[in-house]
Amino acid sequence: LGVVEIDPDAPTEYRFVHDLFREAAYDALTPGTRARWHDRIANSLERKHAEDLDAVIAELAFHRHRALALGDSEPCFAYASRAAELAFHSRAYEQAVLHWKQALAALDQLDAGDPTRRLGSLLGLGEASRLAGDREGRREYLGEAMVLARKLSRHEDFASAAIGLCDLAEWGVKDQVARAALHEALDGIGDTESELEARILTRIGYYDAIPNRAAAEQNLRRAVSIARELGASDPLEEALYTLHLMLGGPDDKAERLAILEELRGTAAAARDPVASVIAVLDVACDFLEVGDRKAAEQLRREADLTAGTPAHPLTVWHRQVYDTGWALMEGRMDEVEGRADAARRLGLRMQHPYAVACHVGQT
Repeated sequence: LGVVEIDPDAPTEYRFVHDLFREAAYDALTPGTRARWHDRIANSLERKHAEDLDAVIAELAFHRHRALALGDSEPCFAYASRAAELAFHSRAYEQAVLHWKQALAALDQLDAGDPTRRLGSLLGLGEASRLAGDREGRREYLGEAMVLARKLSRHEDFASAAIGLCDLAEWGVKDQVARAALHEALDGIGDTESELEARILTRIGYYDAIPNRAAAEQNLRRAVSIARELGASDPLEEALYTLHLMLGGPDDKAERLAILEELRGTAAAARDPVASVIAVLDVACDFLEVGDRKAAEQLRREADLTAGTPAHPLTVWHRQVYDTGWALMEGRMDEVEGRADAARRLGLRMQHPYAVACHVGQT
């Protein structure tokens, strides 16, 4: 009848000739029937891939999630959280967000669920949302995580949520909620000289950079010292970047260059390259200010290499803003509008606080 055909990749199986036919057939099923079919498919995948469930972990998470109405929540949580972790480590951040939401849906079905599992899932969802460029989602999920961590007296988890609430790539946005959370987190963990303390001090210094530069510099240099002593790449990258940002201007160019050299060593080992990419572009701007085009071009190429693939949306946006500014400075007006518009659209999608301002300034 032209609705199904033999699957060329599996001659003993059939497939719909068009997605619309598949969707119509699916929609015609009752909710209970759909759930039972998803359960059967999940069972089949488990048997077929028993030796390597990770190979089909996303599919298992999907089908167990769609079968939640049958009441079997534990497998859904296990598969979804595992799928989220794998997606996160492969930099598929939007996929990780989807799977963490599946995991939380499974926990909602459990009458006596362990609140620490919900807390861990919220922390994972908040961090994945940050890296996926979802500012509103990040603040919502991490805000919920802080409330739960405070209730459970889990000081380190509260600190992790407070750290995630402050995105160092937002260019010093005033945020009293995040500032207060960071101070509460620091009081909670105490003077531990840990990675958490270094990351908290970095963010407090970030917020103090303009209103209280002396205090900011003290906290940032302490954060750098702790991270160096621990050999912790990510906290060190964050602290160096923020110190580099605070030292902006011609008077501190030598130290900014020295920091960039150290950042080059931490970027490869760090999980999140955003801070290093921004620092590279900032120093490129320093060279443009003094007319050293060759050095600036070399650093712009370095920013691409540091960003890696797949590139974090923030590294894409910062490079777009930089390239638009360079085109404007050189009078390549035929390029400016298109570049500025692309940067504006990506910045708005990520809800970056300066997305519109950069667009107005460039056009």
